[in-house]
Amino acid sequence: MKTKLKSHKKSYLLVVVLIVSFLLIGTGWIARQAVGQNKSMGGFVIKEIRFDESMGDEKPTPKIPKSWRLVGVSNGENMNYNNLWFQDSDGNIYLVQGFVSYGQFILQPSIGKIRRE
Repeated sequence: MKTKLKSHKKSYLLVVVLIVSFLLIGTGWIARQAVGQNKSMGGFVIKEIRFDESMGDEKPTPKIPKSWRLVGVSNGENMNYNNLWFQDSDGNIYLVQGFVSYGQFILQPSIGKIRRE
């Protein structure tokens, strides 16, 4: 009788473990989809800033390191041009230039750097 009871406990435990595992996997899958579907924020539509694709093939989206801190924005030399000024943890200053075309901000493919001495 005790052996039969132990067998039922093991089967019950296995069923509980399987159910919990499936619930955790399902919850993770739902949470992953929910994060990916957040395309707007507070009434704004989020679009990625891209390099100028009018010059040929599509180029990858630029990545600005998280360690860089935005320290300023200034007008560029031409109309609709802007300069974005960043500073890294070492104190170096980076200049990222871009312009607005048809409602999109497009980055220039080069970044300027002012070294800290």
